[in-house]
Amino acid sequence: MTKKPRWTFSLVNEERKYQYVEDLKKFEEKLHEHGLLMYLIYGTLLGAIREHNFIAHDSDIDIAYLSKYIIKSEVYKERKELKQYFIKNKMLRTKNTIGLKVKYLTSNFDLWTSWIENNNLYLLPFNKICPSNIVLPFKENLFRGTIFNIPNQSEKLLDIIYINWKKPIPKTQPFRKLGQ
Repeated sequence: MTKKPRWTFSLVNEERKYQYVEDLKKFEEKLHEHGLLMYLIYGTLLGAIREHNFIAHDSDIDIAYLSKYIIKSEVYKERKELKQYFIKNKMLRTKNTIGLKVKYLTSNFDLWTSWIENNNLYLLPFNKICPSNIVLPFKENLFRGTIFNIPNQSEKLLDIIYINWKKPIPKTQPFRKLGQ
């Protein structure tokens, strides 16, 4: 059985990449209507900081929103309500994932929930914890000609999320997912 090649940004033309960014900006506005602040995270943040572009071997767009709540049960309730909104509007692609896999306009996004606990710790899925001042206040970053929020100290957050993120993975080395 031949393994189907994995979709990556290296296979996407420039026009389509700009469409992703345009859709992402409109999705950010949609989240803002719900009182939520969106920012770039994981591989999308890595690309924005290190390469000022999408990472060639990445295959998704990762964003997070900052919950309005500080108590975990309230954060999860908010996430559940957001998930129901996406289901109702036929925007949720997959129901049983930690991140919300959302289709908006012509693009797919992985939307992660984050929050600041009352003891001033920033939390993100996969138990990534750091002082909130690494994330807040957000900074603006120009990504493919469009301004998006990024964490205040993005490089420090990338140090927490990834090991040795400053050097691109050589093309001869297989892609390694987080936690492997």
